[in-house]
Amino acid sequence: MSLTEIVDIILTDEIIAGAVAGSIIIPSILLFFKWFWSVMANQSYKNKLMGDCKENDELCLIYLKEFLDAQKSNTYLHKEPDYDPPRTSNHYGKGINIPRVYAKCDVECMNDFVNVMGSAGKTRGIKIASVEKEWTCWDNPIVSIGGNFVTNKILEKCEPIYCDVAPDSFKLRNMKKSVKCNGKDYGLIMKTKNVEQNLDVFVLMGLGVRGTSAAGYFFRKYHNQIAKLYGSSPFALLLECELNQGREDARLFDFYPEPSWYKKLVYFFIWKKFNKYKNQQMSYESKKSNMSPVWKYIRKN
Repeated sequence: MSLTEIVDIILTDEIIAGAVAGSIIIPSILLFFKWFWSVMANQSYKNKLMGDCKENDELCLIYLKEFLDAQKSNTYLHKEPDYDPPRTSNHYGKGINIPRVYAKCDVECMNDFVNVMGSAGKTRGIKIASVEKEWTCWDNPIVSIGGNFVTNKILEKCEPIYCDVAPDSFKLRNMKKSVKCNGKDYGLIMKTKNVEQNLDVFVLMGLGVRGTSAAGYFFRKYHNQIAKLYGSSPFALLLECELNQGREDARLFDFYPEPSWYKKLVYFFIWKKFNKYKNQQMSYESKKSNMSPVWKYIRKN
């Protein structure tokens, strides 16, 4: 075999090896940079959404309603499990030296929100604050879970407030009528601002227990989409959930304000999904308002 043939074989092998390596390495590098860019972009949106509530140097206060036993004896009953034999239905154990408890729906909602805080990089500076003793701490970012005294003060003190909140109803600024618990529950996710201290404030609550729990779940599941549409801007999302279903089945009922035209254009598919639920609800309300009195009576009964 001549030297020229040997060189040709070597060159051919190198070309083949280079092509194989290039077909594996180059796509891998491109996929890595795509993944890296996606992670960094999502983190950037998430940081804007969480605002002051993501800063490790800021103490973020989370307010939940505290419950005491009626006799103020720091004693609570808890249900014992059933077993066979014998059955122990309606048997209770006693927990003593328990100063206060929190509602399950509030704790579920808080856990979901803290989960998002952790994914945004906040690993310290989180405190469950006392509604009774620490409601005047307005020098910190605040998250208020459920209806409580601090939530009421936020509605009075902070701006903008995009939802009118009554004990039994919610009404966003763009809605003609308020919604009430009439066979359904509703949850609210609202971001606003403590304008005096220029700090972000979140309110997650429901008209009932299902709505509060659903607000936390929805925020945890869709916070990336919310972040892309609203960024650091205030907003209010209204959720609807069936009383006979879990919090996971909550759906977007309405929102205010609409995202900017730029966000709607850049994140067209997310915006389309958001707007789809609103259009479905508007279509349903329109059909309902145009029903004949006889058909309304039939549906009602």
